[in-house]
Amino acid sequence: MARLSAQGGVFLLDGQPWFWRAGEFQYFRIRSDLWRPGLEKLKAAGFNAVSSYIPWVWHEPEEGALDFHGQTHPQRNLVAFLEACRESGLPLMARPGPYIYAEYRGFGHPRWLGEKYPDTVMRGPDGRLIRGDHYFNFAVMQATYLAKVEHWYAAVVEALRAYFDAPVISFQLDNETGLMYGASLGKFDFNPDTVGRYRIFLHDTYGEIEDLNAAWGTNFRAFGQILPPRGKWGRGEAIDWQRFLEDWLVSYLKYLRKIAGELGVPVPLVINEPTTYRSPSHPGSKSKVADVYGFDLYTKSTNSMATADFPFLSSRGPALFSAYATPERPSACLELGTGWWDMRARIAHEATVQAVLGCAAHGTRGYAMYIAHDGKDPEGAPYHFQTLLDEEGREQPRYEAVRGVQQFLAQHEQMILQSTESSDAIAYLHYQPYSRLTKDEYLPRWGVQRPLPFFATLGSFGFYDLLLSAGYQPRFFDLEQAPDEQLATCRVAILPTKGYLDEESLAKLRRYVEQGGQLITLPGPIYRDAYGRWLADAGVLYPYTVQSAQWLGAGKMLLGLLNGWGIRYRLLNRRRLARVMPTAMHLSDLAEPLLVGQAIKLPGARLTSAGGAAVRGDYRLIRFFGLAQQGGMYLIDSANGILEGRVIGVPPDQVVLRSGSRVAGYRVEVGRGTSTVLGTIPGGAYATSVYYRLTPEERAGLRRFVVELMDAAGVQRQAGSDLEIETVRRRLPDGSWLLFLLNRLGEQRGELKLTLEGLTDVRVETLYSYKHSRAECSGAGKLNLLLAADDVLALHMMPA
Repeated sequence: MARLSAQGGVFLLDGQPWFWRAGEFQYFRIRSDLWRPGLEKLKAAGFNAVSSYIPWVWHEPEEGALDFHGQTHPQRNLVAFLEACRESGLPLMARPGPYIYAEYRGFGHPRWLGEKYPDTVMRGPDGRLIRGDHYFNFAVMQATYLAKVEHWYAAVVEALRAYFDAPVISFQLDNETGLMYGASLGKFDFNPDTVGRYRIFLHDTYGEIEDLNAAWGTNFRAFGQILPPRGKWGRGEAIDWQRFLEDWLVSYLKYLRKIAGELGVPVPLVINEPTTYRSPSHPGSKSKVADVYGFDLYTKSTNSMATADFPFLSSRGPALFSAYATPERPSACLELGTGWWDMRARIAHEATVQAVLGCAAHGTRGYAMYIAHDGKDPEGAPYHFQTLLDEEGREQPRYEAVRGVQQFLAQHEQMILQSTESSDAIAYLHYQPYSRLTKDEYLPRWGVQRPLPFFATLGSFGFYDLLLSAGYQPRFFDLEQAPDEQLATCRVAILPTKGYLDEESLAKLRRYVEQGGQLITLPGPIYRDAYGRWLADAGVLYPYTVQSAQWLGAGKMLLGLLNGWGIRYRLLNRRRLARVMPTAMHLSDLAEPLLVGQAIKLPGARLTSAGGAAVRGDYRLIRFFGLAQQGGMYLIDSANGILEGRVIGVPPDQVVLRSGSRVAGYRVEVGRGTSTVLGTIPGGAYATSVYYRLTPEERAGLRRFVVELMDAAGVQRQAGSDLEIETVRRRLPDGSWLLFLLNRLGEQRGELKLTLEGLTDVRVETLYSYKHSRAECSGAGKLNLLLAADDVLALHMMPA
């Protein structure tokens, strides 16, 4: 039986509940004489495990020339590293790829694979190989590729065999599978193997070519004529290609699992995913392939003075991926960023503390800090992350911050593992298809996404962040997977939308509302499915006609990107970065537009709520015809024809948002429940570092508006305060409570009123604070707080 297992929502090591705190220790980038002292220093900093990639390109630089014993280079002595881990008492989470990414040569693949076997490589529309200066992009289900991967797995498993469970406790299948293939419409893959599989997928999906033509608006005579999207493409073609890629990658991971099983790998198999993932990543499908399914969390990568580029991601990421956790597959963070490779970056210690405790507060049962020890590529490029230990193994300032927070976790490990998060009756609905690109979001001529729709999709999570800051604890649900009875446990369901939905999901929402649920949709209504076809019953939940729709700040976003990305990065910084870390430029090119764009403060809409709150709306503003007479008809023109529906007439008290004198949000009764539509994204800026630059008045108005919405829906705050803090409540079996208070602003002082079941008179014990924040009881369920800037305060609430 494997040492590492899971039961009841927690990991077990040797049968005992275990919160794993691993540090990424990349032996191939660290001098071999530093392995043992480095491991001992990590152990002293509170780590109870380590993780490391095992790069194929490093151990088999020429085909057939495998080296796991250091004959050709001391840092190829994997066996010696395994012995060092065993002697240190630190279990190892092995990560053999074949993709490792890691800003390393070939992203883990040996160069000879693409050069000697070009049939394994993806192709562009012109038939050319898809490659970079140091890597190839592979068609991962191609037969030759899979045969070579099987050869690599056989070799690395044999090298690990004597060390399974001591120290190797897990085996990762690939790394961030799909990262190389996202946002790539029109670029690839025209490899004959992929094209053939795509055609089979379409045949299995549609059965008859006539049905595909009806969905796509095309006139193909046979499936054998179809190629991946190229040039100009239609909406249906783009959606089905991304659906295919999602299934294709799941098939690949299943094949890797099959290989590992046939080779007798006896430890749990691991898969990881970027927190801000895009299609073709698909957590709902990929999570089922893994024994351990985890996310990667990076909240800061820029040189700004802001504590985080994505302030609430430290909580939202763990909460989102908890939707895919099961009692046998607890939530895990496979990469928790403790710095960044780009020398421009400034990563505050507070950002690390917030990420660690955001994970712990929201049910993550283990993490691996990436990375824990700086190093250097054997070819000479430095890999410096501003982390705990520098390239020579010397302790850096972050070391003490991490040691302190890990001492807290170690001391209270069992209390944390036994606690259960107490969420409010608020479902935040995640709809996987919104990770796909539609034709409207893409600029085919440039091969890039339209920036404002992209940031609006990111910003739609800002409403979740706003709820946290107002004292609520929503819970994420995957809309496609959540059964009716699970949704029915929530008084409110919030759906951030890109304006389309499938018929089954729409019907699920209608049932939820008709049976008494309170649905909130933003920004705007849903009339169509992903293929652009009208949804016949959409008017039940969304009865009002859109009067006007506009993007907010498109010009400012474009100018900001041209300046920050087009000029400062492309012309000034990129060459310098490439000299220092040439193998990181693919990631840098992907991330830079996001990092530049998230910092651009766009003009928001000035709105007024029904209760008089001044509400800032972000990214999008949609206004509705709100004065139609009850029983009247409305018409919506479209390329597909006319949709007719009934107008239900909006009483004045059911207008929830106004833009001047016009309706920007409404609520209608449907069955025993209500459907509320917001024509903007309140709190959209909370998803980015613009959050720190909102005025206190803007944030106060947003919090007041959220409280109005929740009060109208019958959801009372369990943690009420004029302070802007996230309050996470976790109940213990003995009836006491753990409380995590996350302050993402400057110093705050004030009172917090709590409703904790089973507790009236309480006493409070401070378990942790990074910066000496304080809490004192001031009456039944009341705390007087002094919260230091960007601090996290952990409390234990007990009967007085």
